[in-house]
Amino acid sequence: MRLTQTGAEKKGGLWPGSKQIWSPYRIYASLGTVALELDNDQEMLSNGLRFVRGYDLTTTMRLSVIIPVYNERATIIQLLDRVAAINIEKEIIVVDDCSTDGTRAVLKEHHDATFTLLLHDYNQGKGAALRTGFGHATGEFVIIQDADLEYDPSDFPKLLAIVESENAAVVYGSRLATSQPTMTLRHFVGNRLLTGLTNLLYGSQLTDMETCYKLLDRRLVKNLDLVSNSFNVEPEITAKLLKQGVTIHEVPISYSGRSFAEGKKISWKDFISAVWTLVSLRVSA
Repeated sequence: MRLTQTGAEKKGGLWPGSKQIWSPYRIYASLGTVALELDNDQEMLSNGLRFVRGYDLTTTMRLSVIIPVYNERATIIQLLDRVAAINIEKEIIVVDDCSTDGTRAVLKEHHDATFTLLLHDYNQGKGAALRTGFGHATGEFVIIQDADLEYDPSDFPKLLAIVESENAAVVYGSRLATSQPTMTLRHFVGNRLLTGLTNLLYGSQLTDMETCYKLLDRRLVKNLDLVSNSFNVEPEITAKLLKQGVTIHEVPISYSGRSFAEGKKISWKDFISAVWTLVSLRVSA
């Protein structure tokens, strides 16, 4: 098997001009070097990540689904099945943020050609996991998908339809555009307050700033220069888009929220962090 680097290395270990390569080899690229190894249990450490059966998917895809995962053993495989079942052209990129509940073992056990698996060597947060996923995306658009079952991937076509009908570069799936979103009162009020603050600071008219379902033109993502490591990546994305004058379209989506007892991770501390992110980005140059 011959592999030739035909251009400057891209962030994430992919390069332009190369072709898709698959089994029985895994491909690793770091700092301009390439290593091919037989597909066994070995893994190669590269810049804090381990690439497990990584693919060189340079053919443009319609949608890159980025799934950050942390301790979602009970739901991750069902979620992956739901995403895979959606009949649209896509690639699925899963980033395990050093789960400690057996999620990683489950992902390795079920891993196949339907998704790319990237592993963080230590827990860094949702924002860091998204940056890793974005760095390996090859689609025209990217969408964020949480690893639980709160969001329904069957809503993907709704967001993509707005791209087509409105020539939109960004579409949010709004949980709060429906009359009775399924979430706890605490989370409902928190989401309303954060969205209201976003609209006040940035002159927008959003209904759900904190939504996970953010469909973004991948070219825009590259220019956002995201730095947040935790849940405040959500307001960071929104604030930076609005500061750049990007129109954010919204479409109602279904939602089935979890309680803390069921595994909900976001808390009041993340609310404070989101407020700080929105305000600090508003007053920054």
